Amino acid sequence: MDGIKIAAAVILYFPGKNFSENLSSVAEQVDKIFLVNNSESEITKEIKNNPYADKLENINFYKNLGVAAALNLAAEI
Repeated sequence: MDGIKIAAAVILYFPGKNFSENLSSVAEQVDKIFLVNNSESEITKEIKNNPYADKLENINFYKNLGVAAALNLAAEI
């Protein structure tokens, strides 16, 4: 099973202050995490300070398109 990569998608909507810390439980199990941000607010600073920043890819919608649109986008990646 060499070469198999596992990714996760985390859909965010106005995430709390500690969301970056909460990613550690997922980050230890996957190779990549796609953060799909459905909020108007930017989360780039929190991602850069995350110890797993190299595994994180931030996708900003800058508005709430809904969880279905966010999941569809993550599935296409």
